[in-house]
Amino acid sequence: MLGRGPLVIPIANWTEVHDRPIGVEQAERARAAFIAFLAARCTRAVEAGVTGWQATEAEIAAAIHEYIEARVDFARRRNRQHPYPRHSDFVGACEEAVVSFAFGRAGLKLGYISHEILRRWTQVLGVANFSYYVPDAPALRIWGTADIDDTLGFRVQRRSTADWGDRVIDALPDAYERAHSAPQIIPAGMSVSQSLLIQSFGSLPSTSGFKSRASAPVVSASVPLPCMELCSNVFPVAPA
Repeated sequence: MLGRGPLVIPIANWTEVHDRPIGVEQAERARAAFIAFLAARCTRAVEAGVTGWQATEAEIAAAIHEYIEARVDFARRRNRQHPYPRHSDFVGACEEAVVSFAFGRAGLKLGYISHEILRRWTQVLGVANFSYYVPDAPALRIWGTADIDDTLGFRVQRRSTADWGDRVIDALPDAYERAHSAPQIIPAGMSVSQSLLIQSFGSLPSTSGFKSRASAPVVSASVPLPCMELCSNVFPVAPA
């Protein structure tokens, strides 16, 4: 699936739709508005041809509603409390719905938990990676990091530092500039696993050219740079 290109699944934050507290009597309407907003964002990305999957706005909205309603009904039939008492719980469920729906449209039907397991193991095995921290509209992005050939046996060709290191280093200034020009897209407080400091580039090969460019005022050595995610997306698929 990822051999065809990256998979992009738009997401949204509650505050993008509602910037003030929502009363109980308005909650149902507010949540419906959030679903409409998320479905519209997904549709714009689909129409731009960057998602790796296809669906109409009505299909996306219906999939989210069905996912939420199925879980609410499940809880009701077992006399359990509402599964999404907080708006943050509801937003997470909407993401689960879109992710499961998008994977199905891309040709791989699986639930959200299976998706989480899959994306972690493909990352560990060095055949795919994912990120929420790429400058652009908020989205989960998943891309291949190896060529897999199963026509004659099974062969995996991963992207080594020797083959790709210089190209990644060359891409870093532009990638950093994108992050710098859209700081609001990259959430604050990223963990070390989600970002690297510029000082850490000393361990990479052929960094002298980048180090000279990194002295520009726009680059601060104290600012976390999500370079691995950014550069992996610069080369989402190995060239033919």
